[in-house]
Parts: sequence; C-alpha cells; structure tokens
Amino acid sequence: MMHGIDPSLIESNPFDAEIEYRLRWIPEFGNRVLRLLVKHGDPELVVTAFFDRSRRNDLRL
Repeated sequence: MMHGIDPSLIESNPFDAEIEYRLRWIPEFGNRVLRLLVKHGDPELVVTAFFDRSRRNDLRL
C-alpha cells in the first residue's frame, strides 16, 4: 500500500524493471482509474499520477 491507496492492479513496465504501474478504480471521482507510475527504491518515487480514461472499464468490481 502506498499513501493510503491500495492498488487494484499492478503492471510491470516492459522497458524498465524498476518501474511499475499501479491502478485503482475511484468510483467517487466519476468512475475513473487512477494510474500511478512508480519507481522502486527506498523510498519509492511516484513519477506521475493521472486519471486514465482508457482503463475505465478494466477495474470495475
């Protein structure tokens, strides 16, 4: 868990093993999917965070 957001899905980056994508469906924000690009390390670094509309239907429960 990172900063209080438990990811629903974690995807690896095919080009860089130190980077992964963490996705979480946020129904309170218009059913959008929050996508974080995270670089491993101590501490982990959030490189970017955005709402990914293309993944909107992938994570619904």
